[in-house]
Amino acid sequence: MPATHQSDLTLTLCFLRGSVTLFCSDDVVLQLLSEHFRCFIAEQPPSLDGLVTAVITRDSETYTLIDNNGQTLSLLSLDRLLKETYRTVVSHWVEQHQDLLWLHAAAIKRDDRCLLLTGPWGAGKSTLTIGLLEQGWHYLSDDIVPFDPATGCAHPFPVLPRKREVHRTDEIDLANAKKTPFSIPEAQLVREPVPVTGMIFPIYNGVNRETSWGGIERIEAVKVLIENCISFPLNEDKSIHALIALTMQLPLARLHYFDIAAALTLIHLREHGERRTS
Repeated sequence: MPATHQSDLTLTLCFLRGSVTLFCSDDVVLQLLSEHFRCFIAEQPPSLDGLVTAVITRDSETYTLIDNNGQTLSLLSLDRLLKETYRTVVSHWVEQHQDLLWLHAAAIKRDDRCLLLTGPWGAGKSTLTIGLLEQGWHYLSDDIVPFDPATGCAHPFPVLPRKREVHRTDEIDLANAKKTPFSIPEAQLVREPVPVTGMIFPIYNGVNRETSWGGIERIEAVKVLIENCISFPLNEDKSIHALIALTMQLPLARLHYFDIAAALTLIHLREHGERRTS
């Protein structure tokens, strides 16, 4: 189990009622973590009287991550280290906030509308989110959304998003396209919980290369949500009831897409039409 550290190489992150403290012996890695989690860095870190959440060390080209359960991972790449550290941080916050549903989803806001884009890795949630940000939407998250069933609100979870590099729309392998960090202006960051008004289930359609908008059966929507609910194992019965209620309260849509610009246009037209009729 990691020992207690107090050092300039300590990073304390806060989300609602929970805090996570990382100790890192490499200042380059610490800088990257600070950039990734910049919106969670505590302005006045709590006292480090207890154990830190994780310790990160570097030996030549090998990185070691030790969490406070004693689990040790030896990682050969910096990218893998950042991903595993992110998972460790999220796991602790999920444990600390079991009243929330933690969804593998993106959340974006415009005016009085807040959309969840829910689906597995490779569905293009980040790509669509960044495309909408470039059109003036505001950012809550592109990967994980803590949703409060009691209020119907999504909490901002603004880690640094990564944009897939797509150069030709006729030759897109979206799942394997290289990702690069995407900087979001402060003015486009949402800081407070927002009521969710709709949910989209995107599927990247690289085989048929078609873009279409349609409905989705609620039972199918619940199935996708369960598969992408990180906190589901902590309370399965409660989660199922909350997810069913969520699908009954919100308009749902399935977006099959190949062309990113066409997909963004469909989302815009859908939201514009609903805003006029609501």
